[in-house]
Amino acid sequence: MNQYWQSGAVRDYWTRPNGALIDNMTWLNNVDCFRPKYFAAPAQAVMDIAASGFLIATLAFVPGSWIVGMSQVNATALDFQLTDLGTNYKFFSAPLSGAMVASSGGFFSPFWFPEPYMMAGNALLRVEIFNNNPTATNNSQLLLHVLEPREV
Repeated sequence: MNQYWQSGAVRDYWTRPNGALIDNMTWLNNVDCFRPKYFAAPAQAVMDIAASGFLIATLAFVPGSWIVGMSQVNATALDFQLTDLGTNYKFFSAPLSGAMVASSGGFFSPFWFPEPYMMAGNALLRVEIFNNNPTATNNSQLLLHVLEPREV
């Protein structure tokens, strides 16, 4: 049994394809060579994004880390694009709305990616954040859920 199945908040929302997505992560969870880690963008000092503003953050991962999902905090009005700088791979064909990653049922549920994505090479990820609204946002962040290799 995967640890994610123990959380009813993850398991019981049938409108999201969590069952299949969790099964795609099971093999990573079954080995003891990864630890969960979280990365936030933007940094705390620049969490307020101006009206019609744009921010770029670059996150550095340990090579071999797997990005398995993301969450957002106060960011339903923002759009995000993630780009692996080593391969120039864009996670989404167009910037993803924060509303798509919004919590449901009163809890902050992660948005699991259909497949885990491994950061290799220089392991740098560019996070672009767009505020397409005429008002500023307060304390908005994107949180990436990552499985990072353990040191041996």
